[in-house]
Amino acid sequence: MDQGVDVVLKQVAQLPGFITEWRQKTDQYLASFIPRSQRQKKDDNMSLLELATTFFQCDMCAEPISYPRILMHDCFLRPSGAIAGPNHNAQGSGIRKEKKRTSQDIPREPRPFRVITADTLWPRLSEKFGAGMHPGRAGVAFHKEASQSARRIILSCDENPDTITYAEMDQKDMRVQCLRCSSAAKGKLVMRWTIAVSCDF
Repeated sequence: MDQGVDVVLKQVAQLPGFITEWRQKTDQYLASFIPRSQRQKKDDNMSLLELATTFFQCDMCAEPISYPRILMHDCFLRPSGAIAGPNHNAQGSGIRKEKKRTSQDIPREPRPFRVITADTLWPRLSEKFGAGMHPGRAGVAFHKEASQSARRIILSCDENPDTITYAEMDQKDMRVQCLRCSSAAKGKLVMRWTIAVSCDF
């Protein structure tokens, strides 16, 4: 087998381990945003993250974001310079002018293969993308208002906000009425509990 292909295959084989390492570090980082008062009620990061009262927010939008949705939040996956960047021309068409090749162009030596690790891959991804959700990611925080709203809604559904998970609340498929939005003219406004979380603050 060609040596270059063999190296690539070995690097691809490392990806599952890299993904596991990224997930563990990212989960730990996200759990660190959760207030200490809530962290004392659970003994592991996954239990904390999966609670129905756990919501995050990014600096670019107001929508409460649950876990694991935060891992693939749109704002963190946009290409760097998606709105305006060095590759845009004066008209903003986003088309890069390519340098015309000439016969004098000298082919470059191929770069040596490198072992894929979390430390080497994130800087390379961040050159083109915002590198997604990762430890040290700026612009992410715990959404206290959404968490408090979820707690009130869960209690109104006769469930325990300290133990029930987001998935369990979804499975119960409960509907709640927003007293703030309901009126004699509009009638009763009934919604899923997740919609009510945003409506309550």
